[in-house]
Amino acid sequence: MRLYWGNRDVLSITKKDIKALLQRYLILYVFHQVLVDQGIAPENKHGEHKVFHSLRHTFVTKVLASGVSLGLLQSVVGHEMHDAGITKRYTHKFAVKGLLEVVDALKF
Repeated sequence: MRLYWGNRDVLSITKKDIKALLQRYLILYVFHQVLVDQGIAPENKHGEHKVFHSLRHTFVTKVLASGVSLGLLQSVVGHEMHDAGITKRYTHKFAVKGLLEVVDALKF
């Protein structure tokens, strides 16, 4: 699909673009429905919509609060914060068995 302004082609959308948008919308819709079904407010205390990525932030916060070492947690989530706040992906420095400590630290 193309959008023209006069003679100029100002926007081109491919079937691949449309498919990606529909997949993203479906994920957001299902996530929202799960929140509602579980009685969880779909917005935070600031009125912002919760998104699927919110789960990652919750996971990191709860694991850190349980006392797991920052280095171990960074290995599990796949990044490390450096001095300038730049995120660098790297391979795990811990054995897989050791990484399970992070998940086991969560209390449900």
